[in-house]
Amino acid sequence: MMKKLFNPVAHFDEKVLLGAGLASVIIAIVFGYLFGFKLDALFHITYAKKDWSEVGITTLRSYGVAVAAFFLLGLLINKRARFIDILNTVLIANVPLVALSLLQKLPFISNALDAVLRNPKGLDPLTISALMLISLIVFPLTVLCFVLLYNGFRTSVNMKEWYHITFFVMVAIFVNFTQFI
Repeated sequence: MMKKLFNPVAHFDEKVLLGAGLASVIIAIVFGYLFGFKLDALFHITYAKKDWSEVGITTLRSYGVAVAAFFLLGLLINKRARFIDILNTVLIANVPLVALSLLQKLPFISNALDAVLRNPKGLDPLTISALMLISLIVFPLTVLCFVLLYNGFRTSVNMKEWYHITFFVMVAIFVNFTQFI
């Protein structure tokens, strides 16, 4: 069961993964519009105006850059790398992030985040407790995103060498800074 959770690319049909991944993109765009956030890079969420074009274009661009970058790396590692496998890897790796973005709108989490922005030095114990709870949720979900990306990419291109892993990490860092491009 855990193998399926941490590497769905190796255990599920590519059409099922594509459907789930595309559904998560649609959910990210719709909820991004409704709740005022956008995915502006792989594993990066920021606040946004409630504007379909800003949320949609930014979210799709972040996915597109990540898919293109990892597909190019995949072709360098294995010339038989398949686009659908890389696409599924990137889409599925962001599913926990989409779930995480929805958690930001829970009232006690939203209130705690607003309190930090208003007065970071004068936080009450309840706000500090909420922030600690947020951290306990955010960190494992962020790690899960990276694990899904790594395992899916490794499976998709048969990555084995240490220098492949080094290039993978470099590309992962690059696509996380695409909001500056």
